[in-house]
Amino acid sequence: MINNCAIKYFTWLSTAFHQQLHFLSMSASNQSPAPIIDNLSNLENPFRCTSFSASHYLSKQIPGADTDLEFTLKFLYSYNGSQATFNSYRRELERLLQWAWRIEEVSILSLKREHIEDFVQFCIEPPLAWIGTKNVARFKSRNGERVVNSDWRPFVVSVSKVEFRSGKTPSAKDFRPSQAAIKCIFTALSSFRKAWFPPTLWH
Repeated sequence: MINNCAIKYFTWLSTAFHQQLHFLSMSASNQSPAPIIDNLSNLENPFRCTSFSASHYLSKQIPGADTDLEFTLKFLYSYNGSQATFNSYRRELERLLQWAWRIEEVSILSLKREHIEDFVQFCIEPPLAWIGTKNVARFKSRNGERVVNSDWRPFVVSVSKVEFRSGKTPSAKDFRPSQAAIKCIFTALSSFRKAWFPPTLWH
C-alpha cells in the first residue's frame, strides 16, 4: 500500500518533470532558430546525395531527423521548375522542421494529427523571438561561402503602405497571419504528406 509520503513524492516528481519540459520549451521559444534550407540556386541536388545530417540544426539528438531533412529537401527540389511554389513550400516546411525539432523535440515522422493542429496554432501565435520586422535572405555569401543571416526569422510582420506613410512601423507583437497564409500551411503540409508518406501519417 502506498503511503501519503510516497504519493506526495510522486506528485512532486511529476510536477517537476513537467515544469522542466515547459522550461526547455520556453528556452527554445525564446531563441530564434537559424535557417535550414537555402535558395534553389545554392541548393545541391538532394537526389544525388548519399547521406543527410540534421545534427547542425539540433541541440540534441532526435531519431529520424536525418530522414526528415532528406524527405524535405527532395520534396522541395522537385519544384525546381517553379520558384514561387518552392519558396512557399519551403517557408512552411522549414517552420515545421524547426517547430518539431526545437519545440517538440521529435521527428516529423512521429507526428500525429493533434500535433499538426498544435503546429498550425503555433504558426498563428509564434514566439516573439521567431518574428522579424523585415524580409531578409536566409543566408549571405561571405568569402565564397554561404553563412547564416542572423537577421532572418521564420515569421515576418509588416505594415501596409498606408500605415507606413502615416508613421506606423512593424512590431512583432502585431503579427497576425491572414486566412490566405493559414491556407498555405495546410496546402504545403498536404502536398508534402501525399508525396512522401503513407495515408496513415498525421492521422
